[in-house]
Amino acid sequence: MFDTAQDALTFIQGGNATFTVQSRKTGSHLTFNLKRAKGDDPKKPFFVRFNGAFLGTLWQDTEGTLISTVVKGRKGAIGAEADTARHALHWVIYWLKEDTIPEQLTIQHDGSCCRCNRQLTHPDSLASGIGPECAKRI
Repeated sequence: MFDTAQDALTFIQGGNATFTVQSRKTGSHLTFNLKRAKGDDPKKPFFVRFNGAFLGTLWQDTEGTLISTVVKGRKGAIGAEADTARHALHWVIYWLKEDTIPEQLTIQHDGSCCRCNRQLTHPDSLASGIGPECAKRI
């Protein structure tokens, strides 16, 4: 579980991050995967998956800051559940950019590196969500 908004935002922008957001109030949770488009440009968009289905594209502005609105693609998941997930991700990213994790929310990674997706084993890596080699590249 992330303690600071900056740690969570860094993880999410790692390039291949799988994370779960959970409401402390209701216990409901949503799991997302954000994978950066191929290429060396750090401002490339992220492809967002929710429950294994393509949800949409998440863009960055010219400074590399996430724009919190997930743009639904033609192949995006359909239905009310996908709309709920899009709104939830928008809300989470909005607050993280404000350097806040709302009291009613927890954000945790799946135990894999946010960049290379390898299983994390070292306590420091488990806390940050990124392996030592990948941390040198971010």
